[in-house]
Parts: sequence; C-alpha cells; structure tokens
Amino acid sequence: MKLNRAGYLLGLVASGMLLASTCVAQDLVYSTNAASAFARAKAEGKMILTEFGRPACTDCQGMQSYFQKLSPPLKQWILASCILWNADIDHSSEYLPYVAGLTAYSLPVMCFVDPSKPNQWTARYTGLVPATTMFGYIKGQALKNLPLVVTNLPGAPVSNADFVVKGVARTDAAFAGSISNIPITAVWWRLNGSGSFQPAVGTYGWSAAASLAQGANTFECYVQYGTKNSWTNVVTLINLGTGGTILQAQTITFNSLASQTYGVAPIPLATFGATASSGLPVTFTVTSGPANISGSYLNITGAGQVSVEASQAGDGTTYSAATSVDQSFTVNQATPVVNATGGTFVYDGTAKAGSGTATGGEGEILAVTLSYIGTGSTSYSPTAIAPSAVGTYTVTAHTVGDANNAPGSSLAVALTINSSSSIVNLAALTNFLGNGIVDQADLNAVLAHYWASSPPYIANTAISGKTNFIFTITNFTFTVQFITNLANPNWQDLGQARFQFTDPNAVIGQQRYYRLVTP
Repeated sequence: MKLNRAGYLLGLVASGMLLASTCVAQDLVYSTNAASAFARAKAEGKMILTEFGRPACTDCQGMQSYFQKLSPPLKQWILASCILWNADIDHSSEYLPYVAGLTAYSLPVMCFVDPSKPNQWTARYTGLVPATTMFGYIKGQALKNLPLVVTNLPGAPVSNADFVVKGVARTDAAFAGSISNIPITAVWWRLNGSGSFQPAVGTYGWSAAASLAQGANTFECYVQYGTKNSWTNVVTLINLGTGGTILQAQTITFNSLASQTYGVAPIPLATFGATASSGLPVTFTVTSGPANISGSYLNITGAGQVSVEASQAGDGTTYSAATSVDQSFTVNQATPVVNATGGTFVYDGTAKAGSGTATGGEGEILAVTLSYIGTGSTSYSPTAIAPSAVGTYTVTAHTVGDANNAPGSSLAVALTINSSSSIVNLAALTNFLGNGIVDQADLNAVLAHYWASSPPYIANTAISGKTNFIFTITNFTFTVQFITNLANPNWQDLGQARFQFTDPNAVIGQQRYYRLVTP
C-alpha cells in the first residue's frame, strides 16, 4: 500500500478547516466482527461502514486518523449514520465477500453495507481516501439509504441543556425494510428512553427542541408513514455544560454466565441476574455469537461464543445512562442421539442394507454414514458396500456432525442374511455354471456351494422329476431330481427349481436331514 502523501496532507488541511476544535468529542467504537457490527447497526438504525486492512498498513492508519482524530464533521456523520466495522484481513475471512471481483486492490477496503443484507455491499472504495472526499461519500450514502438522519449531531459536547436536533427524512430510502411511496405523516422522537415519543416540527426536514441532562443523552427518532413506521435511529448527545437536570450516576451488576449446550430451551433473561443500582430495568442485547433475544428469552441458535450486553439508558429525570457491561459464555456442541437398524433377510444374491438416523440439538436430523463390518469396509461411508453373502454382519451408524453437533457418536446393530433353504435361482447361477450346460459336475458344485452356505441343514423334499443325477457327498449317495428339464437350452429362463435328496438308507415315509461336513 503506497501512502498518498498529497491526499494525506490535503486531508489534514481540510480537516482542520472543517472544525478547529476536536477536544472531548465522542469516541468512535469499532466492531471487530460481523455479528457485532450487524447487531449494532440494526439496533441503532444505521448503515455499516467497513474498514478492512492490516494493523501495519500506513494507509489504513491514515484512514483511522481521518475518522477518529482529524475531521470532526466526518466523525459527526459517522456517529449519526454509521457503525464502523474494522477487521484484520490476515486473521479474519469475513471480509472476503466484500472484495469479490477485485483482483488487485489497495487497503483499506471500505464498503457501505445494508444491515439486512450481509455479504453484499452498496458502495465500495479502496485505498486512502481524503477526508473531504470521504465526508461526501458518507453524507451522500446516509441521505440515500436511511429513512432518517440527524444532520447536526455536534462534533463536540454542547455547553448547555437547550439543543435543537435537526434532521432529514425520506420516503424512498434504498435499504431493505424502508417504506417507499407513502407520504410522511410525522417524525417522532424522545430523549433518554423515558415517556412517550412526541412529534418533531416538520417532516422531510424536521427539528426537535431537546432539554439535555448533564452527561450523555440518548436521542431516538423514527418516521411515520401513514400507519407504518420506519426503523428507529439512535444517537448520543452530550451536555458537559451547565443547566439541565443533574442526573445521578448508576451502575450495572452483571454476573458471569454459565456455559450452555446447543439445543437448550430458551433461557429466561431474568435468570441472568443483572441489576442496575438505580432499580431501573436492565436491557439485554446480543452483541456477537449464535444467539438472539425474543421477548424475555435468550434463544441459542448454534454452537460457539456468545456475548451479551446489559445496559440501562437512564430515565431522563433522576438517573443518567449506566456504563454497559458485557458477559460472554460458550455454547458447546450437542451430542447426537443415534439410531441404527439392521434386519434379517433371505439370501438371494443381492446386497442388503442397514439404515441409520441421528438427531442433534433442537431435534435436527444429521447426516449419517454406515459401515458393514466383515465386508472389507475400513471407514465410514454413506456408499459403503452392503453385504450380499449368507452370514451375520455388524451395521454401524456414525454421525458426521456439523458446527453445532459433535461428530463420532455411533451405534452398532446386527444384519443377518439367512440361507435360501433348498431354493436355487437358476438365473442367478449363470456366471457360476459357466457354459450354461447343467451336468453332474455342475450339480455337485452347485449343491456343495449352496449346502455349505446354508446354516445348518437342507430339508428332504419329495418332488417327482424328469432328470435324475446320482452323486456322493460326505459318504452319502443321493438321487437328485429336478422339477424342470435341465437339458432345455433355455434353462436359465426357467426360474426356480428344487433339489430332492433321497437317502437309500432312509425309512420309507420319513424325512432325513443332512449337513455337509467339511473334509
């Protein structure tokens, strides 16, 4: 990054001309991750202005100087309309969607972002931009994108209680959620969160006479379009002078929060135990992490680190706003509940598959892979080859896991493939017999193969056949008869046949059972 010396000096001069005194101005607060930036922008009704760079980048340091130290009018418009998001591109990948399409660029990368459209930019600039130029960019984008903007936010604290806030409102703001093509009915405002909103003077150009308490004051305003309202814009007004109500200070006590597990039920905010010394109610905001607040509950939406801010805005009459307190806690991954199904099947030469399911946090169904022990499978795979031979196998369902659920949980069940008894599917024996001609050698091999694969017996079934073969296995002589003519050249199309095993030593009328004995 080459420092633009001329632009830098012009920026210094222009900044000094814009406002001479910069002391005791409001500080800019930088968000360092997307979750915090988007949450703050939505809560305060502002757009996001990114500043992606590196700590050692000279131009990045120069841009921060413009923002923080050198240009009060520029800083005034940032405070009124922007949430700054600063990220080190060497340690975060959240900037990548915002530089898509850029092949070579200077740092810093500054994008205006709609808080309702993450990973998209409305306008984008790279490199060091002079203060006066950046002032024009911010002012133009604010007036174009936001429903309303405070235009005279002081660059430094005011010196008395009476201050007239001025701003503009529009009916066709560009950002999502804005209300278009409906005339403005009124602009409403209130101070320090107390009492009802009251109408400002004017609409498209409006003003509100506020009586500021000493110290920091929260000014809220929104636009009413007929019966619809825009989002609320929030700014801070500081009175360090005399006059106005002298408010008492208050503090917040917010104890540490316990770790949670993904899938936990919504957590009542009352259990956080945060209190204000004033006794006024405390407001909670999720500043980062996988969680959100709905009503009086905190909802966990994923595993990770969650930060919650407790704040109290004061009542505008007795107490000033308290310094916010943040607490963080960890949401651990859920341990899935795994179910696997095996089954008992009759052998027919085809693969048999078990099945598995797993339920994670919040009842979500996880991806499950299967393994069949005994078929050579050495790893979990959703396409593992299922067993096809007679036998008993182990089916293991194993969770893949995801960002919110721990992987590795598993459950094993049995899958059994039983013998097909004495039924032989001739069509399935085409490859086994080879030449398609059934002779005595083939029958010996077929009977030995199926008998050996059948635990443990084959029954004697009397069937009158047309073709007889005699052969000996394990010292027994059998007559084998087939229900079909095996000399038929289309034997493989004949479907199923049955063997008859006749033992000449058997008692007439009785059945004998035999088992093949391994030599």
